[in-house]
Amino acid sequence: MAQKSNYSSPNPSVDGNESDASENIEILPLSVLFKFIKPFTGDRNELHTFITNVNSAFSLAQVNQKPSLFLFVVSQLSTNVINEIDIQDIDSWYSLKTRLKLYYSQTKHVAQAHEELENLKQMSNENISNFFKRVEKQKRMYPS
Repeated sequence: MAQKSNYSSPNPSVDGNESDASENIEILPLSVLFKFIKPFTGDRNELHTFITNVNSAFSLAQVNQKPSLFLFVVSQLSTNVINEIDIQDIDSWYSLKTRLKLYYSQTKHVAQAHEELENLKQMSNENISNFFKRVEKQKRMYPS
């Protein structure tokens, strides 16, 4: 059941009756806020929607709900995403959002991405494993 809190608007109602300006605002339970947040698998096309939904949940959350909400957001990231973004040093939604944008935003035009990947060559002093890692890193910067 949602809790109620009294909220007094800074602007009195149109007819000047200040008692009408006071309204009840619902405090949404975490279970409702969790419904905003769907799993994120690393699909670049879904990043904007994921961030928008999480931002909405955080904007509706009370201060004391935000740590639990953040843990739920992390739980909605696929294992691949968690490994990719090195989540161990991330402790807030702002930091996580910044990291997700860094890794999954579409930052380059498709033609530019294709050309850069096509021209990527293994360096003479580079082993195949390191070259593969470099290719994977480049691929992350391009649209799916």
